[in-house]
Amino acid sequence: MQESQFTPDEYTFRVVGQLVLVAAAVVLIFFVANLRAQFYYGALNLSGLGYIAGYGIIVGYGLMQIKKWAAVLLAAPLLIFGCFIATKAVIAQPTLWTIFLAFFWAALLSLPSALIVRRWRILR
Repeated sequence: MQESQFTPDEYTFRVVGQLVLVAAAVVLIFFVANLRAQFYYGALNLSGLGYIAGYGIIVGYGLMQIKKWAAVLLAAPLLIFGCFIATKAVIAQPTLWTIFLAFFWAALLSLPSALIVRRWRILR
């Protein structure tokens, strides 16, 4: 039986990198479909999807190589967006269940940051 060359923590980062690459591929497909719709039907310009797909490809590749810069590029926007959602929910003063839902999403988006902080020494 052959042993794996990666520790379980390294394997976790590689799997997250693969998931990011799959998500980037899906966004890239949406981007190409939007270009086609623009050309044929005059649809909305969603060129930002191309930037998101490129960002996802770079971060996914870096995570598969277990790099620190890729981990920071994954965690920072998610953490900032989660804090933004929670802050906007509290300022807007909606009902209690919407505040709870916003804090749930903020906690969910901060999970990659917690993973990275706990396993920072493993990253290269």
